[in-house]
Amino acid sequence: MFVRTNVCRKLSRLNYILGCLVLLVTSNEIYGQESSDAFQARYEAKELMDAPVKLIPYPREVNWSGGNMNFQSISVKNPSSVSRLIEKELYEIFNSHRVEVNPEANYSLEFLQETSLADEAYKLSVTSRKITVVSATETGQYYALKTLKQLISLKGIQPFCPFVRSVMRLLIR
Repeated sequence: MFVRTNVCRKLSRLNYILGCLVLLVTSNEIYGQESSDAFQARYEAKELMDAPVKLIPYPREVNWSGGNMNFQSISVKNPSSVSRLIEKELYEIFNSHRVEVNPEANYSLEFLQETSLADEAYKLSVTSRKITVVSATETGQYYALKTLKQLISLKGIQPFCPFVRSVMRLLIR
């Protein structure tokens, strides 16, 4: 019985391999994609290589404004405008980068709502005085924080973030 089952398996594999070979031999051309639907890169490789931070996914629009800021504490303006999920994400980001959330801090984070944006879209601005997140929904706020998390890094023991005039992410994920 064992020998017969083993022989059947080998014949089954052989039939599969022969079927694939017949398909390859009889096909004149094999395409991975239609040429008219070929992927078009939105950015040049040089632009991505020159970006001060390699963001994944790379937002639809990024305007690096030069410079950066170092901060050890931050105040959250209008904290009642964010959900528990967003609040938890905020504290996780700041704790992992050794940033104290302090209502008296000079540097601030503000959430604003703009209903004209798509559900997943956001605008993120990082300047020498504050970080501003503009979105229509909690989903937009969440994706903005994921981008902010990538922007903040530790240089020595100081949190560091490059200035960004605007970052906007739309429905492509």
